[in-house]
Amino acid sequence: MADELLLRLRGKATVLLTMTQDQMGAEAGMERWQAIQSYAVPGQKRILTLSRASRQVTEVDARFQLLIPDDLASFAQLDSVDDCVVERAPQGLFSEAIHEVSRRLNLTHTVALFVPSTMDVDQDVDNRIQVQSALSFLGNLFGGATSSNAEGAWQSEESGLVTEQVTIVRTFVSKKALNTHLDDVFSFASELKMKMKQEAVAVSVDNQLILV
Repeated sequence: MADELLLRLRGKATVLLTMTQDQMGAEAGMERWQAIQSYAVPGQKRILTLSRASRQVTEVDARFQLLIPDDLASFAQLDSVDDCVVERAPQGLFSEAIHEVSRRLNLTHTVALFVPSTMDVDQDVDNRIQVQSALSFLGNLFGGATSSNAEGAWQSEESGLVTEQVTIVRTFVSKKALNTHLDDVFSFASELKMKMKQEAVAVSVDNQLILV
């Protein structure tokens, strides 16, 4: 019963992080995931991690999605196996890696800015400056951003159907960061709209389109 309860609890997790110190343990990790499959929630994200890997490791099973290096100095500070290295050595390499993994696992929301390639609705312009500005803005605000080109069409009140190239600048954010900075994103989009003389600029939040 205890084993089944553990399987059910793991199955309810939206993110399942499986860690092992065994360089040959990828297969065992896959078997554990298979055992939990019937209990898992739809869309469960699963991450297989090789923890405290030797610095001499040159080839790692491709099924390991994360690799956390060994940190002998931090673990040498522990008095017993029950000590928590993250608490005892919070500035150590291992602790910093764990915090970064946690941060990335919390990036479950998306924000995107659609940068037009026209000025005043239908005048083609080079939008590289605006794209770089959006990348810098989202990158500084949320820690990173990427851009991709796309073709868009929208209905203008003055010019009818407008088709143009757009650049989508996207970032992944945590729920806390989204709640804290969403108004800043809308303010940036509003400024972009005025500078590029647009009727509106599109912002996507978790794939929900908002016209600013």
